[in-house]
Order: sequence, then structure tokens, then C-alpha cells
Amino acid sequence: MRTMSHMRKIRIITYHHPANFGAALQAYGLQQAIAKMGYEVSFIDYRPDHLTKGGGLIWPRDRWSRRANLINVYLRVMHLRKQLMGDGGKTKKFEEFHRTHLRIEGTTYDNLQDLKARPPEGDVYVCGSDQIWNASEQFGIDPAYFLDFGSAEVKRISYAASFGRPYVLPRFQEETARLIKPLDAISVREKSAVPLVQGLCGRLAEWSPDPTLLVDDGYPLAIEPDSDKDYIFSYTLRSREFVQQIEEKVASQTGFSVISPETLHERKERIGPLEWLGYLKNARFVITNSYHGTLFSIIFRKPFFFVGLQGKKNSFNERSLSLLERLNCTDRFVSSDNEVDLSALAAQEIDYERIHAAVAIWRSDAQKYLKDAIEG
Repeated sequence: MRTMSHMRKIRIITYHHPANFGAALQAYGLQQAIAKMGYEVSFIDYRPDHLTKGGGLIWPRDRWSRRANLINVYLRVMHLRKQLMGDGGKTKKFEEFHRTHLRIEGTTYDNLQDLKARPPEGDVYVCGSDQIWNASEQFGIDPAYFLDFGSAEVKRISYAASFGRPYVLPRFQEETARLIKPLDAISVREKSAVPLVQGLCGRLAEWSPDPTLLVDDGYPLAIEPDSDKDYIFSYTLRSREFVQQIEEKVASQTGFSVISPETLHERKERIGPLEWLGYLKNARFVITNSYHGTLFSIIFRKPFFFVGLQGKKNSFNERSLSLLERLNCTDRFVSSDNEVDLSALAAQEIDYERIHAAVAIWRSDAQKYLKDAIEG
């Protein structure tokens, strides 16, 4: 006879649907971790319009609403363009990954009202991971990602939910506090979010690793490139400021060529999450300003640089810096404000035995948090 823990149905809400490598793989990681505990787990198929194709226009009463309208118009134009012209097969790659590797079941919801009217069945709702608590510029706070729906009898917990930065904008603080406070257990992804949650609503939060670190099998599903050439894999988001200088210096020192999703696209090669994993897994060196690029460099034991975003974007460095601090490898962080000997640092061996021992302890703590939160 199965125990009660094996009978419980866990429903996750997160950013599982965007055509984004990190979003897809963090969803996979959390699903695998919960399933390994013996629970029945699946995703709530929440695909809000404001994320998928741009939300509706609002009265332009202030600077924020005017900017929100511009972003929504841009997103709608880009969505229409993709519908008419396609994207070279990128969406198809992600849809195949979602279909094959993520358990998505039940109704597809495109707004909070639908979620509240027809809430998904489950014993425990889990929100997280990713930047689900980060107010979007075009919409603001989405209460769905704080589990503001469904029966009061359903247990509600967060796992490694992220604010995306070390603060909450004043205009969203009151609503954020109201939404977090009722959760039965709270886990956040960055160190800075622990005091942030306590300051907002007086609740204690657990600092947990991104779900990709909960997978301990080395990601055998990765599809490695069919080539024996050594290369540097470069993966950048938001800005390439300063990154190109780092690429050129490392390429000059090592003699390796630089490959990125952009250069692969120029060669008519569209990659999905599994191919992206494969290029990282097979790389001789990784250069990235991405949080998940940093995570998988560590998972695959690669020499790497995390290149800090500059100027107004530097608050987005918080996620990776928090990770590097936890694993005691902040020396892999380089920025235009941080004078380092790149040649010496690139040649320096990373003590991955120590780092992975720290990951194993953190993973064990996270698994205990999940088990206690679900069962408690």
C-alpha cells in the first residue's frame, strides 16, 4: 500500500513555457526533484497574455504606465511577426522539450481570473523557481505566481522564488507583502531575498538553490555537438557590453574559437534546451553574463567567467553573485570595474571537488525543505 506522501498531487506554477533555456531547465529540475521524492507532480499550464504576446494597453497616467504601453505594443508586434514569419524552428525545439520532458496537464490558463474560476486540482501548490516575484515592466506583480487562487485547503509553498534583484520597487512593496505572508513555507533563490522577505512581511525564508542544482545525474539528456573541435561557449543576455573583450582575450590565450547561440543561428542551426546543454557540456571554456549559464558551467565543471552587467543593469548580477558567494568562487566574476589578470584567472584551475561538495550539502538542505514543507 502506498503511503500518503506517494498519493499527494503537487502542482507547480512557474515560467515553464517561454522559449528560454534557463526557464525550461529550472522547471525540469524542480519537477525531477519532487518526482524523485515519490510524489505525483505536474505543471499548472499558466501562460498569461502579458508574458506570451503582450498585455492590454492601460491609461497612460504616469511614466510607468506609458513605458508599460510601449513594451506591450512591442511584444504584440514581435508575437505577430513570429506568427507570420516564424523563428527558424526555435519555438518548435522548445515545444518538443516541453512535450517530452515536462508533465503539463489540465486546463491552459491565460489570466488570473481563469485560474480563480477553475483552479487546478492538487494537494500542494508550489510556486517557483525563476524570477516569478519580479514585477514586470509591462504588467507589474502577477498574483498567480504567489498562489493567489484555489481552495484555502490546498497547501501553498514557494521553492527558490526570485525577485530578480535585491529590492522590491516601492510601488509594489505592499502588494508583494500581502501575497507572500499567507504562504505555508517560503524558500527564495538569492541570499538578499531572505532579509527582503522578512522586512516586507515579517516571515522567515529559506535560501535554496536553483532547481537545476537539484538534478544530480549530470544531465545525460544533453545533446552534444557532433564535432571534435575545441571551442569557447559564450552565452549572454541583455547586453554584450564588455563581453566581447573577454571573448577576444580568452580566445587569443587558448586558441579556441568562440561559439554562441547567435553564431549557431547564423549557420542556420537553431538549438533547443538539450542542444544548449550539450554545447555547454562539451565546451572547453564558458563565458556568460547569464545566471543559468553560470549554473551549468558549475554543474559541468567548466572553467568559466561570469561577466557582470554594467550600469543600470548591474542589479541583475545579484543572482549569479549570490550563487558564487554561496559556493565560494566569486573570483570567477569579472567586470569593467573589477581589475583582474584575465590570463592568470583563465589558466587557474577551479576546485570543483570542493564546490560540488558544497552543492551536495545545499541540495540535501533543499530536499529536506521540500519534504518538510510538503508533509508538514
